[in-house]
Amino acid sequence: MDKMKTAKSQFICVIPALLVLMSLNGFAQEKDSGTKLRVTSAWILPGASWQTAQDGSLSDFKQLAPGSPILNGNLSGFTNSFGTNFSSQTGFSGGVGIQFLNRKNQTVRANPTLRLGLSYRNGEVLYGSLSKETTAVIDTLTSSQTGAELYLDSTYYESISMSANREVLMLDASLIFESHPGSRWTLFGGAGIAAGYSFNATTDIFYNNYYDVQTAVNGSPGFVDPNFDNSNFKSERFRNDESFVGEIYLPLGVDFKVGKEREFWKKIHLFYEVRPGMQFSTIPELRSVVRTQIHQGIGLKLKW
Repeated sequence: MDKMKTAKSQFICVIPALLVLMSLNGFAQEKDSGTKLRVTSAWILPGASWQTAQDGSLSDFKQLAPGSPILNGNLSGFTNSFGTNFSSQTGFSGGVGIQFLNRKNQTVRANPTLRLGLSYRNGEVLYGSLSKETTAVIDTLTSSQTGAELYLDSTYYESISMSANREVLMLDASLIFESHPGSRWTLFGGAGIAAGYSFNATTDIFYNNYYDVQTAVNGSPGFVDPNFDNSNFKSERFRNDESFVGEIYLPLGVDFKVGKEREFWKKIHLFYEVRPGMQFSTIPELRSVVRTQIHQGIGLKLKW
């Protein structure tokens, strides 16, 4: 099993090198008069993603973390507090831009541009939580002057949060159309697709408890004094299987050419891009999962 995981990791590391070699090979072939494509740019887009983490039941997490002492303990009295959770993750995309040539004079066509590269994502796939509260009267005090009764209530809180997480590396392709090719400012849009494999898939289980003491005078709630000194925190992590991941998205944005006169700066572009889309994946231990997501960031492009 360890040899298989090592082989998968090596395969993932080899992918960027293969893309670089393919790009260099494309440059070398540009001299051939019969070529129909030309690499005209390179780009990188760091940014952040907002994705939905689907609800996971207690049964789901017991399958993802079968050896969990927390989940296999006494959970009587715990209630579900599941709900679709939005998680924020970092990620990036990068690659090269390829344009098509006119057959007659071998000049570059303004539209469209084919982008090929890699995309990286990380984040939650499933999320769930359990909670429990136990309240008891620990003492009753009576005022000698007014006769008012002062109650001391203690509430004991317990919570369990569960999340399945993973990192993803994908081959990425998109077709981009610009509104004003060659201008200093241009809007762009298109369609994209990505496919790859997940790695570092884990399930995390967190348990926490604490109690507070609340005073109540003649039944009216009073001061609450949380006590975290005797809190108890536990965490567990379990490794899970890797799986296939795919995405479809709509790249939308604006591009700005930095320079106006100097040739060097005219090749430098800054661009803002947002990618609403959907991600399709499988959790080998459970089922297939579909998530909506938005990735956005400010990128850098070199265009020659």
